Formats: sequence, C-alpha cells, structure tokens
Amino acid sequence: LANQKVVWTGLHFAQASQVALSTSVNAVPYLSPLPESLVQFKEFFLKLGVREIFTEDDYIGVLDAIKRKYVVTPMSKSDLDIAVDIVKALANMDIAGRLVYVPNNKGVLIPSSSVVYNDAQWITEERDDHEFQSVHPSIPEDVAAKLGCRSLRSILQADKSASTVSTCPSKESIESVLRSLDISQVFGDNSDEESLESVLVVESSELSGSVSNLRRGSGSLESSSLS
Repeated sequence: LANQKVVWTGLHFAQASQVALSTSVNAVPYLSPLPESLVQFKEFFLKLGVREIFTEDDYIGVLDAIKRKYVVTPMSKSDLDIAVDIVKALANMDIAGRLVYVPNNKGVLIPSSSVVYNDAQWITEERDDHEFQSVHPSIPEDVAAKLGCRSLRSILQADKSASTVSTCPSKESIESVLRSLDISQVFGDNSDEESLESVLVVESSELSGSVSNLRRGSGSLESSSLS
C-alpha cells in the first residue's frame, strides 16, 4: 500500500478512485461507498481522490473486469448479482455506442448485441443455442432493449419465409366463405346442431388498411389469440 492512495471501506482497502461518497449500485468489492463514519471528512477524501458518485464509465469498467475474470465461464452468484444490478442501472444512463456486457441465461457475460430477449413468450419450442443466446431471466425486457439486446420477435420476423405480406381479403370474398361454411365445420365437436339454429356474424363498417398485420407463415409470432 506504500505510495498509493487507498481508503479503508470497512471491509477492505480500496483505491481512492474506486470509492464514492454515495453509490446507487452495490458493486463491492469493485466499487465501494465511503463508510458513513467517514463522510464527515468528505472534503479530505475528495482531495485524496474519492469520487462523489460513480458514472456509467465506472460501471461499464466493472463489467469489463468481471468479463476478464471469468472470460467464457459462468460467474459466481455474487458477481452475477453485481452484473445484473449494474446492467439495470446502465439502462437509465447514457451508454450510446458503448460496448456493454450482459449476462446470458447461463450466467456468462457476452456483448449485448449478441444477446436476445424473449418478447414472444408464447413460443415454447426449444431453439439451438448456436442461433442466439438468451438474456438472463433477471434482466427485464425494457432494460435489455435499452442496452442493445436483440428482440426475439424481430429476429423471427426477419426470416424471409415469414415476412411475406398478405393482402386482406375483400368483403365479398369473406361473405362468400361464410355462406359456404357448415356449422359443424366451424364448431367441430363443440357444436350442438340440434340446439344451434344460427350463427351471428358482426360486421364493422370501420375502414382499415389494405394489408394485414398478420404475416403469412408467422403464426407462431402472434399471440395464441391471434394465431
């Protein structure tokens, strides 16, 4: 510790630049708050190099340090908790254009641009991990989006086989189909042909666009009520 500006944090000695008067994220031992018993001497500690607050640069630096520590192996529970808290805090900071590491669902830090958040939870089938890596379940969708993670729905919609726009059928074609339908075909085993005498079809006169919001071949991308 000779010739170094260090501060006792109550748990360990830390470089003065890694200590702040107050912190919004618990990132100990990487970044530490100044003990309350020493805050009354804040002018001295500020001159020593203690920070008033930590910035996005400091928090991104912690993620970088954790990444160097584990490389491609899962983090410990304590470091994972720190990484998750930092990622949530960074969502409210100016990190445009910055490389930010985000924990995937296996607890490994990888660049946010290589992580996908699931905004289509009704898709339950297993997918190849080599195709994409899911964000850690502790990271909310809005946070993941702000950090540059990719949307699962947008990835699947980008598939050319599922992105052909379908033209809405005309009123006349819909009426023709309805007239030709057999009630038993519509309701299947749930129909009671003896008690069911008619089917009421409600028509809206509101004008809509000529292109459907649903895309041919993309039924799995829509919620269960729309597919």
